[in-house]
Amino acid sequence: MQVFAGSYTLQQAKPLNIMALHSDIQQALLSAAVARHSDTLQRKATESERLGVHEYQDLRRHLDEQTFLAPIDAHTTRANIYYIRIRFMKFCREKKHGNWRQVIRPLRCSKGLIMTFLFWICETYLRPRRKRSKKKTVNQYWRDFKMLYQRCNDGQEINGNHCEEIRKYINSRLKEVFDLDDQPGSKPVMGVDDLLLGLLNIGLAIAAFSLLKMIDLI
Repeated sequence: MQVFAGSYTLQQAKPLNIMALHSDIQQALLSAAVARHSDTLQRKATESERLGVHEYQDLRRHLDEQTFLAPIDAHTTRANIYYIRIRFMKFCREKKHGNWRQVIRPLRCSKGLIMTFLFWICETYLRPRRKRSKKKTVNQYWRDFKMLYQRCNDGQEINGNHCEEIRKYINSRLKEVFDLDDQPGSKPVMGVDDLLLGLLNIGLAIAAFSLLKMIDLI
C-alpha cells in the first residue's frame, strides 16, 4: 500500500513505500499530508497580502489617533472589574456622591475618596464576617479599583504619590480598625500516620505493578 504525502491530490503526491500499515494509520497520514498542504497554501496567500507604503501610513495615523488600547482581559479579570464597579456604584449611591461615572473621573476621584471607599468596603463586606479577614483581601479590592479607574479614564493611572499614601493607609489605619490579618496562612504538616499511609500506598502500587508484569510474562 502506497501513502501519499506533501500534496493535496493523489496525482501530484510523492509516494512513500510504507508496508503493512493499518488502514486507520494510512488514513491519518493522508489527512496530515492534506492538512499540511492546505496550511502551506494559506500561508502563501497571506504573505501576498502585505501592506503597501500608503497603507502603512494610514495605519500609523489611525494608531496615533487612538489614545488608549483596551487590554484583553482574562475572564477572572473582567469579573473582578465588574464586581468592584457594582460596589463602587453602591458606595456612590449610599454616600450621595452622584453618578459613579463622574465620580471616578480624575478631577473628582481624590485619594480621600478612594480611602473612604476602601473603608466602606471593610465596614460593609469584611466586618460582618464571622472569621478574621485578611489584609490581602483589601489589597485585592484596591488592585481591582485601580483597573476600573484605568479603563474608565482611557488608560490614565492614579497618581503615584496617592497610590503610596493609600497603600500606607491600608497597612496602618484599616489594618488597625478592622483587625486585618497580615500573616501568611498556616500549611498543614504531615504527621507520622499520614507518612505511614503514604508509604503503604506506594508499596501496594509497586506490588500490583510487579504482579501485572509477571502475569504478562506467563
